[in-house]
Amino acid sequence: MIITVIRMFNTVEIKKGLKNEFKIIQLSETESTNDALANLARCNEQSKTMLIASKQTKGKGRGEHSFYSPEGGLYMSLLYRKYDYKAIETVTALAACAVCRAIRKVTGKKARIKWINDVFVNTKKVCGILTRSEFSADDKDSQWVIVGIGINLTKPEQGFPEEIADIAGYLFDSTSCKAEELICEITDTLTDYLSGKKNDALEYYRKHSLTLSEKVVVKSPNGDYAAFAKSIEDDFSLRCIKEDGSEVVLHSGEVSVKIC
Repeated sequence: MIITVIRMFNTVEIKKGLKNEFKIIQLSETESTNDALANLARCNEQSKTMLIASKQTKGKGRGEHSFYSPEGGLYMSLLYRKYDYKAIETVTALAACAVCRAIRKVTGKKARIKWINDVFVNTKKVCGILTRSEFSADDKDSQWVIVGIGINLTKPEQGFPEEIADIAGYLFDSTSCKAEELICEITDTLTDYLSGKKNDALEYYRKHSLTLSEKVVVKSPNGDYAAFAKSIEDDFSLRCIKEDGSEVVLHSGEVSVKIC
């Protein structure tokens, strides 16, 4: 008989460490923390609810991509109600900034942000972020945004799948994991950002970007193309110069960059 023990997070320690008050729901595993929390949001779950899991069976990435979510990771979703829909495009970037700050503070490792929603340490991706929202023009109380954050805390017992083995990384060895501290830092920083306390978030994002001033390949439905990442605009969009000299401003989507 094989018995698998899934690591659970210390919710008492998380509550004590948070500056902001959150309701915490913990699951040993779920298909998707974003989906589970969205279902609760539609049933009037309160703002500032955190849903955390140690494993996802159907983790989602951007577009139609799946997100590998084995035991040994942190999968958390945060629900905020009555968020201004006009500012929704900045949420993902602010979350990436919050994660980058938290990793640097808790681990001392030099995390950087790949536009727009991936966080890397050295040459390895350690975090992906996915936001979702629902807005109603006639019922502002129903408006909400959910920020989903997936972090590779430790190396999966079976390793990473071959297709991502070269790019996936993790933050801790099994004996040094500071998951609860990381959760608190991410949550408090992001909550401050979304409450209007953005401080130097934009400049911090620019400073720790691994995309800015680099040659990139922009993934486009009409065909990929090479460009130069010229600037990150005030709304966190990416201004690129194409090979023909024309400029394009990306508000969403995916770019690839050689990471070294």
